[in-house]
Amino acid sequence: MALFRHLEPIISPMLLVGLLVNGSTPAPTAASTPKPTPAAIAQCTLVYRPSITLSYRPEQQAKLTIRRDRKPAKITLNNFEFQALYYDEPDRGQSVQLIVTPIVKPGVNNLPIASQVYQLQSGQLPRNQFGRGQGFTGSNSVFNPKDFSELQYSCVSSS
Repeated sequence: MALFRHLEPIISPMLLVGLLVNGSTPAPTAASTPKPTPAAIAQCTLVYRPSITLSYRPEQQAKLTIRRDRKPAKITLNNFEFQALYYDEPDRGQSVQLIVTPIVKPGVNNLPIASQVYQLQSGQLPRNQFGRGQGFTGSNSVFNPKDFSELQYSCVSSS
């Protein structure tokens, strides 16, 4: 700082004039102003087909929104349950988990057949990396072992 000591008489009055002209506090910059984070971070598209051998036409379609409220988002399409969870915890970081469970026996605790966890960078939304509307998950298909029906899903970031 000794190098700039000769500029001190010039800089101090300039700084004072700048504060008087612009107000008492410096204006926030884009780097210092946090962007508001949306409550909805992603939307998943689900397609149910009763059989891939008889017909490839979808029987049911649905959308599910993943939110930052840490409450599981669930939807049931015929004999599949699709669940999406958002985590933001110190030990886990930020992540989105998708779980698909076939409903083999109604009213019984059925076991999941698919579970994916997508780690997120701190303070970031998921990044869409796949084209054709397949978002950050790509296109996924699972089959119910009871009747070979299919659930296809992909999730797109809200960014």
